[in-house]
Amino acid sequence: MKVELNIPNTQEEITVGRYLDWIQLDFEGQTEQFQRERVIQIFCGVPLELIYKIKRSDFLQISSHIFAVLQEKQEFKPRVKIGPVEYGFIPNLNEITTGEYIDLDIFFSEKESLHKAMAVLYRPIITRIGESYRIKNYKGMDKSENLMKKLPLSVANGAMLFFYRLSKKLLRITPNYLRSELNKQNSKQLELLLAKNGVGINTYIHSLEEIISNLSGLLNQNYYQPFNSSPFQKITTTA
Repeated sequence: MKVELNIPNTQEEITVGRYLDWIQLDFEGQTEQFQRERVIQIFCGVPLELIYKIKRSDFLQISSHIFAVLQEKQEFKPRVKIGPVEYGFIPNLNEITTGEYIDLDIFFSEKESLHKAMAVLYRPIITRIGESYRIKNYKGMDKSENLMKKLPLSVANGAMLFFYRLSKKLLRITPNYLRSELNKQNSKQLELLLAKNGVGINTYIHSLEEIISNLSGLLNQNYYQPFNSSPFQKITTTA
């Protein structure tokens, strides 16, 4: 019996939704065999009963290849299309709103909320001139978070790495300078808003540092173990 498997060759071919299915699995105490079975089941869309019939050498080759694809570094893409709609990354992170900040703080601390974080960072483009664009104002979570499950994993990983690097540069600045920057950007209004919720500027800055720490942990977490890889896109194997 021959079975044709469609194997992702790049993260472009893997959706955020499929990736969420993978990272939500509990691998604690599980064997390498279990990880290999599940990585093929999820990313090739193959039922376990067929996986058990795949030739052992093909099974090892396929699973190793997918693990290697999952570990690839990705380039940042400021714009992406999901269906007919073009989405843009927040054009200027220096002007991020408190609402965007609070939600990113929550979503970056939970690996299962990657699609929600992407819904904050990428929003529909409403006007565009050349490479410059303006995106829809952020009004909290809506149905767009489910649309982000269709986002290519390559875009999500590239965005996370970009956001992380940019934010790390920001946090190399001394707290005093960061405070002076906040003073330039409606500081009084921000202080009133934070004070109303029992939060001061120092706490705000500390929380910003925690966002970066959470994101750093998310980027560095090893959700999968690398094995020997072999580059190929599709294979017909004997079951």
